[in-house]
Amino acid sequence: MDVPIEYLDAKRYPDKHHLARMKRLLMDKYRGKKIDVIIALDDAAVEMLTDDHPALFPGIPIVFAGITRFNKYAHRGRDRITGVLETQDIKATIDTALRLHPETSEILSISDTTVSGISAQRMLEAIMPAYGDRVKIRFLPKCTFAEARAAVATLPTDSIILLNSFTTDSAGNTLSTKDSTRMIVSATKVPVYGVHENRLGDGIVGGYLVSGREQGRRAADIGLRLLAGENPDAIPIEESGTALAMFDYKQMERFNISLSELPKGSIIINKPVSVFTTHREFAITITAILIILAIAVLLLAFFIVRLLQTRAALGEKTEELDRIFSLSLDLLCVTSLDGRLIRLNPAWQNAFGYRLDELEGTMFIDLVHPEDVARTNKVNELAASKKVIDFVNRYRCKDGSYRWIEWRSTPYQGSLIYAAARDITERKQSEEKLRHLSEAWRLAQKMANIGHWSHDVETRKPIWSDQMFLILGFDPGKTIPDYKTFIETLHPDDREMFDEAFQRALSGTPFNIEARAIFPDGSIHWFNSQGFPRYDGDGKISELFGTSRDITAHKQAEETLRFTQYAIDKTIDQAFWMTEDGSFFYVNDAACRALGYSREELLKLSIPDIGPTVSLESFTEHWRDLQEKGSLTFESLHRARDGRVYPVEIRANFVVFDGKAYNCAFATDITERKRMEQSLRESESFQRALLQTIPDLIWLKDPNGVFLSCNAMFERLCGAKEAEIVGKTDYDFVDKSLADFFRERDSMATAAGKPISNEEWVTFADDGHRALLDTIKTPMIDNQGELVGVLGIARDITERQKAEEEKSKLENQLRQAQKMESVGRLAGGVAHDFNNMLSVILGYGELALAQTDPALQLHAALMEIVKAAQRSADITRQLLAFARKQTIAPQVLDINKTVAGMMLMLRHFIGEDIDLAWLPGEAVWPVMIDPGQIDQILANLCVTPGTPSRMWARSPSKRAIRYSMRTIAASTSGSGRVNMCCWPSATTAAAWTPRS
Repeated sequence: MDVPIEYLDAKRYPDKHHLARMKRLLMDKYRGKKIDVIIALDDAAVEMLTDDHPALFPGIPIVFAGITRFNKYAHRGRDRITGVLETQDIKATIDTALRLHPETSEILSISDTTVSGISAQRMLEAIMPAYGDRVKIRFLPKCTFAEARAAVATLPTDSIILLNSFTTDSAGNTLSTKDSTRMIVSATKVPVYGVHENRLGDGIVGGYLVSGREQGRRAADIGLRLLAGENPDAIPIEESGTALAMFDYKQMERFNISLSELPKGSIIINKPVSVFTTHREFAITITAILIILAIAVLLLAFFIVRLLQTRAALGEKTEELDRIFSLSLDLLCVTSLDGRLIRLNPAWQNAFGYRLDELEGTMFIDLVHPEDVARTNKVNELAASKKVIDFVNRYRCKDGSYRWIEWRSTPYQGSLIYAAARDITERKQSEEKLRHLSEAWRLAQKMANIGHWSHDVETRKPIWSDQMFLILGFDPGKTIPDYKTFIETLHPDDREMFDEAFQRALSGTPFNIEARAIFPDGSIHWFNSQGFPRYDGDGKISELFGTSRDITAHKQAEETLRFTQYAIDKTIDQAFWMTEDGSFFYVNDAACRALGYSREELLKLSIPDIGPTVSLESFTEHWRDLQEKGSLTFESLHRARDGRVYPVEIRANFVVFDGKAYNCAFATDITERKRMEQSLRESESFQRALLQTIPDLIWLKDPNGVFLSCNAMFERLCGAKEAEIVGKTDYDFVDKSLADFFRERDSMATAAGKPISNEEWVTFADDGHRALLDTIKTPMIDNQGELVGVLGIARDITERQKAEEEKSKLENQLRQAQKMESVGRLAGGVAHDFNNMLSVILGYGELALAQTDPALQLHAALMEIVKAAQRSADITRQLLAFARKQTIAPQVLDINKTVAGMMLMLRHFIGEDIDLAWLPGEAVWPVMIDPGQIDQILANLCVTPGTPSRMWARSPSKRAIRYSMRTIAASTSGSGRVNMCCWPSATTAAAWTPRS
């Protein structure tokens, strides 16, 4: 690559005549020569190239650097120009200087009248208002170098100097940057700061210095891109600054500036450090190299002798061959078959830095890169193959670096090898850099999801990067689709728009549009495509090129953002975004409606304006709490525009967006909820009072058997208050066996999934009484079907049980009485019939007795018949009395005789399991009573259910009971009633009222 350099020397000779002469010189010098790209440094070069661009290098791409503004050149009509702006950070330099020298009261700015100096002065004038009364900034008037030295020598100690471009004085004298810097620094005792890197090291303290090296590197990168075929008009001008914080350690010591005061990441020169401390490996390597070089020198001394001998042997070559050999720009050499260098031309010294006498006599292979030794050893095949061999390897320079060499060698006369070589290092570096750039470009496209394309106007052949296939839904492994196929894959609504933009680009109009591609699976993807025309040497459009980027996610994010904004605006909750000072940043429609303000009015207010209980101090405390916890939920009050105050529930969230903190809060009007909560509390209070007054026992357990609640009756059972019961289990109040029973019934109810009931005897702990409880246990299930507990309800049924037993007794007695009544009716019927027959027997017996002589034996027999009939009549009468069907006929009776007559029948009635004893009393009064009533009384005492005889007879342990009856003398009460007692072992009393 040929890179000629032309030095305009505009700093030394800034007049227009000099630049005009330079322009004519360049036009004549490069007329007819092909120039691929021009790199223009500083304003003078850009001024000359843009001022008369039709005549000076027309149409050649230009890359500029070292200028602060391009606007003044852009309107001159020169195209195909781009570059890097020299952005000075004067403000950062001044701020740093004032911080390092806080006592400073004045800044003296020094600059000349060159284009660069005037530009720097204008930049400083633009930022001067920012310093106000902080520091006085003044400019050094036009003067000579001597006057400038005198001016800075008298500056007070609280001053600093800002040295910009100052290489030309008012008299036209010029100095180099280094000399002008040293002139100012040597004349003054105050700190000097600069804005250019090339002044560092000559006495300035430092500052944010523009790096010419960095500008040159960036300009060179753009130049390589232009050489690779990019359009300069498509490369944006780089405006990012190249100023870096740089300082001179020696000057820092002079003005007592510590390292800790410098900006972070500052570059410091002249800092005294040990090489072995900072570059230990480097120092060791250099030492080793020096040792190796010393050895190499000794070896070379030996080889030089051999080389002189070889040169003497080759001295027979003709002078013409020597001249050609010496003047060749390529590397020429002659070696022996074993690879020892015999003769080399001067190009070797230029290429590798060795003197020719240092190389002659050395082995060719000794300077080859270790990785290339195997490939280079093919030279040994020359002697036998007798042919030309081309190869490439790396050769070591004297400074230790390696350069790429392309070789062509051939044997000669079986003893020598002639070789010609060319240094291709620059080409290799360009190829490697281009390869890295291509790979970086490919990876950048993949990471950014950007593809590039081109379209040849003449052949209509497209070229796509791999990413283009993926962006548009094509298979990278297949051929690139033609333009028609590509258009058909677009959304029908976008095809005409894209085609029109593409056709305009063919006429020279770039495009930047968004369209939709339909993938093979039917999905739709958005992409952004840009296209630019590229012109050939004749100014005609030769191709279109551009990029495409997948923006589907961006489009979806935009749609989501619009939907989210709409949802927040329309949500029923009141939304507020507040800053740290309590002012509103955003409110939604619901907030405006609830408070009665328009959005514009509400955004002018702050939180204390709508929160009657909130002050700025309390909001500051709330902000700190929210920042610590991230989110808060609490209740507060809002005051509407009409003065109405209503309760709200606020859900506040701490949000940081775009580096700024916000309180994002949602408020819900809970007026109705508060009313319902009050109503619910009242309802719960009523229900609890109702629950406590219910006479039944009620309790609630969780699934583990722990009591959750109970009423007053249950408190009596446990002998404790509800607060003492809640949280405990059955095992805390009853013995283990009963507690196990209770838990078993709980488990049965849970397993059944429905209420179950049982009866159980319990003892109340408050007074110790026992009661029979009818208990119902019901599993409690929530809305999700999960078991939350077991509800128990028990009712005391002790009295009901006793009533049921009494009822059962009465029913048994009724059934027995009904049976006896049936027996009586039967006995009555039989007695009537039997009595009729006895009447016949007695009648005929008495007639027979009347007609028979008492002295006859027959009379005695008839008498017995009549007696038996009378006794049968007595029995019949007793049966009729038992059946209560005999007419009452009182008569005076001997009670002992009457009872004795009933003994036989009573024994039949009471059964064989009871022994009936009759104990008649003495001196018993006669009684006037119907004999049937006496029979009925005795029958009731002996056979009625419930009497002691009957109850004892039913008991298996009371068999063979002796039942005795006794009569005693009657007594008369004051009322005229006669009492007679007849009792068994337990006394049973009956009373009669005598007839008068």
